[in-house]
Amino acid sequence: MFKTVEVNTNEKLHSTAFWSVIGITAFILIQKNYEFHFYYMEQFQLFLYNKTFLSDLFFSFGGLSEIISRWLLQFYIYPWAGALITTSLLLSVAVLMNQIAIKISKNRSLILLPILSAIFLFFLHLNHNYYITGTISFIFLLTAFLIYFNIDNYKVKKIIVATLLTVLLFWLAGSVAFLFAIAIIILQLLIDRKHILYSFLPLALIFILAYIGVNSGWIGDYSLVFSPLQYYHHKMTPSPLIYYSWCLFLLLIFLTFVVNDIKISRKLHYFVFICQIVIVSAVIYFLLPKYGQLLSVQYKQLDYYTRMGRFDEIIEESKKPINNLLHAYYLNIALMETDQLGKQFLQFDQKGINGLIPIMNKELASLITLNELNFTLGDIAASQNFAFESNITISKTGSPRLYKRLVQTNLISGDYPVAEKYINLLEQTHYYKEWATNQRRFLYNDMAVENDELLGSKRRGLPAENYLLGATDLIYRMQHLVNADPDNTAAKEYLASVFLFGKQMPLFIELIDKYYNTEEALLNLPERFQEAIIIINENNPTEWDRYKINPLVVSKYEDFKQLFLENRNNANISNIMYHKYGNTYWFYFMFYN
Repeated sequence: MFKTVEVNTNEKLHSTAFWSVIGITAFILIQKNYEFHFYYMEQFQLFLYNKTFLSDLFFSFGGLSEIISRWLLQFYIYPWAGALITTSLLLSVAVLMNQIAIKISKNRSLILLPILSAIFLFFLHLNHNYYITGTISFIFLLTAFLIYFNIDNYKVKKIIVATLLTVLLFWLAGSVAFLFAIAIIILQLLIDRKHILYSFLPLALIFILAYIGVNSGWIGDYSLVFSPLQYYHHKMTPSPLIYYSWCLFLLLIFLTFVVNDIKISRKLHYFVFICQIVIVSAVIYFLLPKYGQLLSVQYKQLDYYTRMGRFDEIIEESKKPINNLLHAYYLNIALMETDQLGKQFLQFDQKGINGLIPIMNKELASLITLNELNFTLGDIAASQNFAFESNITISKTGSPRLYKRLVQTNLISGDYPVAEKYINLLEQTHYYKEWATNQRRFLYNDMAVENDELLGSKRRGLPAENYLLGATDLIYRMQHLVNADPDNTAAKEYLASVFLFGKQMPLFIELIDKYYNTEEALLNLPERFQEAIIIINENNPTEWDRYKINPLVVSKYEDFKQLFLENRNNANISNIMYHKYGNTYWFYFMFYN
């Protein structure tokens, strides 16, 4: 007897140590590689400390899981929290599935299916169209199944428990109730076929509840009851991974029953264990490139820095190779926010005019970038429009990040009742409450708005006329902004950069003549702008003095021109010139199409 207790204790200690190592390792790797993913995900759902909000959620289909998921998601904005919550949820799935396997079969080496289920769910967690409600509901399912399995074999008692658990799962966790009903049937088939008909009662109950729910409008349609689609954005095509954990759960019940009577030696036990770990490693290796969201890691980092106003870190990050337009958008936003767009023109790989004018489409990344860009430029009407569109796209109840932007844009434009509505909303959140309350000092107080460094500067730059409805052209709108506020450095340098990248020299010099027409402005003209003026007035050097061109720039141009003339017949001239003058506008003008 004492030996049995000792063996069981050792097995429990080994199991605890194994899952602890798995959990700690997963947490470290997830935090290291996906820190910014969790900050990004936080904005996708809203949790309000409001009785009506919570009541509506609680009495919806799968309401308790929804409440828990949103409550957890709000903490993703804090460092380490997202990785810790995700690891805890996934580890719970694996441990609970492993406990089910142990209950069915005493063979404790079957860890493959529990770990694979957690891995498939992890990759789903990286997809912003997946709701972690699905993982929480799955945990409820596993817990309910363990409760059911531990009930003694008294038939009436098991039927009553199964019925109660089915109703509770259906209401509180959603479509996993259907999976629970299927699991009971499979278990009964494997254990006792004589009483198989009783095991169909939960499934019959699901059909009745589904009919009532759909016809009453409580549930959208039957697909939400009989599949995991409830846990995925309804407008998006679901990833096939969403079905895998469901299938593996049913497969776990079957396989653990099949291997229940198989006797294996300790050596074979360790061999099977190692093989399972190898398979898990191989699955991660092959799925990571497709489902690991590796291409979006840097985008989420830059988006977070922009959101938090950490523009210097974006500029520092941009010293590395820039491989996509989204990076270029955020770099140019950061340069404008720090008044460096003109000064640093051509010092980074800004992707030309395409890196200044984002592609306009309905994708979320594009809408959020356009919102940030237009706010930086001072185009408050456009920023508000894109924030509103993003909010509709992002989730059922909107994004706290975008509600924050809508507070700002409405305060700037003087739409105080609308700003107050969004302030009231954010005051019911955890993370944004203090910020929202602080914005109340601006409500119905024009002087407070105008004296604020951010809001006041944006309000002073508002155009007198409403051009948004009649203007989709970004350049046209920027010209209106500069006309409204000639001190809007971001808009001026943005226009100048667009003209220079497009080699629209007449428009560029017109901008210089109109808005850089004082001696101080010309003396502080960015070096690349001075280089462009030399090109425009190459045959009229007297104009260089009028534009206060720095003598050092003039001297550099003479050296540039001499080197060009010496090598004009050299087939390798572009490489020769790039080596010394690659970051000058002269090189760009001559060698870039």
